[in-house]
Amino acid sequence: MRNNIFFYMLLCLFAISCRKTESSPQVMSFTPGDGGVGLVITIKGNNFGSSASHVTIYFNTIAASPLTVTDSLITVQVPAGATSGKISVVVNGIKTESTAIFSILPGTWTKKADLPFAPGRAGGAGFAIGNKGYYIGGTNNGNYFNDVYEYDPPVNFVIGNKIYIGICQNENGNSNEFWEYDPTYDAWTQMANFPGPSRKGVLSFAIGNQGFVGSNDPNVNDFWMYDQNTDIWTQKNNPPPGVNSSWPASFVIGNNAYTGAGSVNSLFWKYDPLTDTWASETDFPGNPYGLSGCSINGMGYLFGYEDDSYAFNPTSDSWSPVAFFGIRDFGVSFVIGSNAYYGTGSGTEGFLNDFWEFTP
Repeated sequence: MRNNIFFYMLLCLFAISCRKTESSPQVMSFTPGDGGVGLVITIKGNNFGSSASHVTIYFNTIAASPLTVTDSLITVQVPAGATSGKISVVVNGIKTESTAIFSILPGTWTKKADLPFAPGRAGGAGFAIGNKGYYIGGTNNGNYFNDVYEYDPPVNFVIGNKIYIGICQNENGNSNEFWEYDPTYDAWTQMANFPGPSRKGVLSFAIGNQGFVGSNDPNVNDFWMYDQNTDIWTQKNNPPPGVNSSWPASFVIGNNAYTGAGSVNSLFWKYDPLTDTWASETDFPGNPYGLSGCSINGMGYLFGYEDDSYAFNPTSDSWSPVAFFGIRDFGVSFVIGSNAYYGTGSGTEGFLNDFWEFTP
């Protein structure tokens, strides 16, 4: 009888031990493996339960509340103050942690006021003039827009006083029209039409008082310069093969332009307007599609997707990853002072109207 009781107690202890092991949370993996504050992380595992109020996630010692919880999946935003390290999950007081390390990338994103339209848009144009930024146009679900929105942040930096826009797709197809916008008078003036074949998704950038436009078609290898003072287009030397790509990204550092990526390839190039020559740079290391480019304090930046935002150092011809806040393409960016501003575009939620400030 005593042996039977002892055996029964062992069975109970074994059952309790198994029950505790089965209900303990376990982190199997998380994606993405790096990013910045505000990025949404997906954690996969077991025994998370279904109540968000019973779950806390820690990035080292910084706590965060989950956005969603299922028994095998948690989504959570990287909290302010997070540092690189393992991710811990606490469910009903029971803690588990990842084997992999989540790396915090340089740069901080701060959410600003949304643009005042709904639904959101992609493929618009963004500019900065003086201490204000401007968003123009965009599209969603086959609708095309030509309205203008002004953003006024608390900084002051002068980069010019007029915007030029055109050579794009509208409700009637591709257009060669070219327009000047003067924010001082909120006035539009039609300028000389683009003389090349009509197109959309063009390579474009401005250096000084001259603008440059290239093809979006690898089979059409032309390149043009627009002079603001004379309102005249001049065809330049054709770039080398591989420069032209649909929806490329660009930025200007000093007197040189840097451009590339896009839907065709990840090649990246430097253009010198003084010599009208191109030089190959290190290829863009991320997903090249739907990026937006800008430059801050001698560094170039391409923003888009959670794992595909990078800074470019022209001195070392090298790329390094920077933080981004989510999955996004075809947003717009501009720079005021030492901060970049990025917003709109298309993401997993559809067309978006949010707006963010980036501090390197």
